[in-house]
Order: sequence, then structure tokens, then C-alpha cells
Amino acid sequence: MSFIRASQGGGGIDGSTATPTDTIATWLECADLHQSYTTLNEVLADTPVLEALINNTNAVDYLVRSTTWASDIVANELAMGYIGANNYCADTLLADSTWYTAICGSTYFESVLITKTPNMITDTSPSGQCVYDNFQSGWQGFNDNLTYYSVTVEYNTVGHIGYIFPKPVKLAKITLQTRSTGGYTMEKFKIQGTNDGSTWTDVTGEITNNAGNNKFTYTLSSLSSAYKGFRLFETVAQAYTIVGRLQFYCRSDYDIEDTEKYVYKATFTKSSSSGTDTFTLTDASITTSTIVLSVTCDKPMVNYTGITVSTGQIQITYNTSDAVGSVGFLLM
Repeated sequence: MSFIRASQGGGGIDGSTATPTDTIATWLECADLHQSYTTLNEVLADTPVLEALINNTNAVDYLVRSTTWASDIVANELAMGYIGANNYCADTLLADSTWYTAICGSTYFESVLITKTPNMITDTSPSGQCVYDNFQSGWQGFNDNLTYYSVTVEYNTVGHIGYIFPKPVKLAKITLQTRSTGGYTMEKFKIQGTNDGSTWTDVTGEITNNAGNNKFTYTLSSLSSAYKGFRLFETVAQAYTIVGRLQFYCRSDYDIEDTEKYVYKATFTKSSSSGTDTFTLTDASITTSTIVLSVTCDKPMVNYTGITVSTGQIQITYNTSDAVGSVGFLLM
């Protein structure tokens, strides 16, 4: 997606204060347009005029104050595409509660919430980094095919599962679904955000998912602060929790498909079946400022008894009876 720079100015009136609102002639004048339209449908049918209005800051300042136009505009695919491609327009409308609700509920919401978790095929492909604790094959929780899924490893033990984007994003909504047999959907959880992969901040309070095996959608009350990663942190343990088709829908000024991957993945083997081993990953490009400690692990995090980052290396101390472990880190 390419982004459009909003044009400035208008026809001698200030869109942020002009009255009355919801008047087509006034909206047109905000962008110095002189069509004789009187209805919103006429504007929506005129592609060049619609594009000019969405890309004009003064006209956007008038549009956001509308009390009746939101539902019709977000139902128009072309209008939503123009909104999503213009950072000023998208940011202005999403900052308003009425428009935020309308955009998130639109059939075309992905035109504005342009950044989402990709269809993952490994923990690090096609981009970003899956992060999880007490879940196995975390990437399967972010795969579109419901025959794939990520399930907790330890019985009746909470876990978390999330994704770190290549750049900061603002979260608006999530969806998830589980298969029909073999476990339980994540019924109670919080959404948390991180900028370093280590410290996680609550983005929401506890969320209750009563959708069972059906698709569950949760929309935040407003855009979150910008974070590089988000996760679902389970708050109530179940026998086994299954997560599938998990999506984080976000707003940002980039398209994730256009970004570069910054992922370092390592697999190590223990020298014995019990006790503690230390594994050292050596790479001259590693520094304490370039690494995000976003560990993906196939057993509960408690088995990692220590992770130390220093210039040129990452050192992992691992304590478990399993002979093989894997760990992933996201480079800044």
C-alpha cells in the first residue's frame, strides 16, 4: 500500500469550526470544490471528488465532526480505501469514538486497519516473530487454516501466545477461533503489549470469550498505544487451551508485507536428559540494544532459568528433561 500526503487548505472556511455540520456544500467548500451536489450519495459516486475530500486536511477536519455520515461512508469500499491510504484522515477519524466504532465494524475495516498478523507458516515466516509460553507450535495459532492450531503443553496451566511486528503498531481488534474437538478455546485472557519483548503492559482488562468453537471478535474501546508486539495472556487455566486463526488488526503507517524480517532463530540440543545446560549463540552483530528478548519456547518459560545478552552473544540456560529446545529472538 502506498500512502497519500494530505493536501492543505480549502475555500476560505475552517473545517474544524464550520457550521452547520453534515452539509455537502460546506464539505465541498472546505476542499475548494464547487460541484452542486446536495447528497452524500452523489459525492460517493464521484470518485475524483471523493478522493479529493478524503485527501484534504481541511475537509477531513469537517468530516470528523459529522453526526450522520459515518455509517454510509464506512460502508463504501472505495471511501474506506482512500481513508486507509491517508494517514492524516485515518488517524483523525480513528481518534473520534463514533468514527472508530464505525470503522472497526465495517465490512471493509481492513482497508484502514491495514496491518495484521500474516498467515504464519513458521514462528518467523513470512515475517515478524511468534512469542509463546506453554504453547507448542505457536505459529499454527496464526495460520488461516483451522486444521492448524496451537495448544497448551502442560495440563491445567495458563499460557500466553502473541506476535511481534517488525515496527510499532496500534491495536484495534482481535479475532480467534478454535477447532471443534480436542480442547478448549481461550476463555479468559488479557491483551498485553510490549516494545522490548520482555516487559509486557496490560492493554485491556480481563476479556471473556463465550464464542465456544465459533469465531470470536473483540474490539478495543479505542486504539491502543503503539507497541511492537501483542499477546493474549491467559488468566484462567483450563485442561488444554487451543488457539487458532488468531489475528491482531492494527493501524500503522506501513504495510507489513513491505517490511524486512529481523529474526534470529536457534535450536539447541542438551548434552544430557536432565539437569542444566548452557547454550551460547555467537554473532558479532548482536548487542544489548539490537535484540528484543522475545523468546519462543516449546515448554513453559520456567524451564529457561536464565537468558543473558551481551555484545556478540546470547547465552541461554535451560533446565528440563527434554533433549531439544528452540529459542527465537527478534532483532530491532
